[in-house]
Amino acid sequence: MVGSADYNANKPYQATVQIDSADPAPRQLTIAGQTFTAMATPGHTPGTTSLILPVTYKGQQHKLAYWGGSAFPGTAADALLYMRGAEAMFEQVTIQKVDGSINSHAFEDKSLDRIRAIQAQDGIANSNPMIQGTAKIQLGFATLRSCSAAQLANRDATARNPVWRPTTVEFFDGGFGATGMVVAARVSNFFDVVSDGEVTFTAQNGQTCTAATDAKGIASCTIGAATAGEVTAAFQGRTQAASIDLVSTASRNVQ
Repeated sequence: MVGSADYNANKPYQATVQIDSADPAPRQLTIAGQTFTAMATPGHTPGTTSLILPVTYKGQQHKLAYWGGSAFPGTAADALLYMRGAEAMFEQVTIQKVDGSINSHAFEDKSLDRIRAIQAQDGIANSNPMIQGTAKIQLGFATLRSCSAAQLANRDATARNPVWRPTTVEFFDGGFGATGMVVAARVSNFFDVVSDGEVTFTAQNGQTCTAATDAKGIASCTIGAATAGEVTAAFQGRTQAASIDLVSTASRNVQ
């Protein structure tokens, strides 16, 4: 499998699958019975391709993000493509709830150290170091996007891109009142709390409520008819002219 822009008559192999490097839309491919997502993310090379791969660990399914190109490009045009690829991968990580990662170069992300740690346990790890949780994978691609935006600015002084700010959702309170489950959570970024942002709370039985964060970054509402159990608070993100507060989630048990 190869990106079409990197494939030519000089290759010493025949490509079974070509990914259209001019089409950034994610596509589903099935090879040898395995279905995965492939995306053209040019920049490192014209035909760089990134993947989201299903894997199974101890009987549980996970998804891994595979970023195809590690080195930043040298031109402004390629830097822009590289940044857009990082943004697209962040979106897919969020949509597909990707909770692990691998890299095209195993020395880039400490994969070799992680593999050796697994081997030291005779191949059975109590916690697989490749699986780190969706929040950490989101943060990784948000950081990659921020670095690529800086690289673009270095190559094009006129480039203007809003700053990406990763956020954190922390449950502020939770319990039961006269009309149902009362939940509250605080949203913050690396600089301050996030006000005027929308948070949706979803109870284990599917009941939901939505509230906006106040000046202290706290959103609170009552989920009617909800029962005790896990509740997920999902911040929907906030876009302003100079910055974008990224989506984030958190879960906790409410009794």
